[in-house]
Amino acid sequence: MNQNFKTLFFLKKGKGYKTGPMPVYVRVTIDGKRAESSIQRSCEPARWNQKKGRAIGSNIESLQLNEF
Repeated sequence: MNQNFKTLFFLKKGKGYKTGPMPVYVRVTIDGKRAESSIQRSCEPARWNQKKGRAIGSNIESLQLNEF
């Protein structure tokens, strides 16, 4: 039995967001059914690569977020 499994990391803008770091969420999709949850980390939108789903840069915060 084959199952389709995908994960996606993304930034999610909350209501009333103006500037600053945004929370990072993970979305897990199994056979078309989605579930998403916060990973309790945040990242500046300018330092986020949406296509790769990870932080950009070699500073400590980016490396720790990508490791997590």
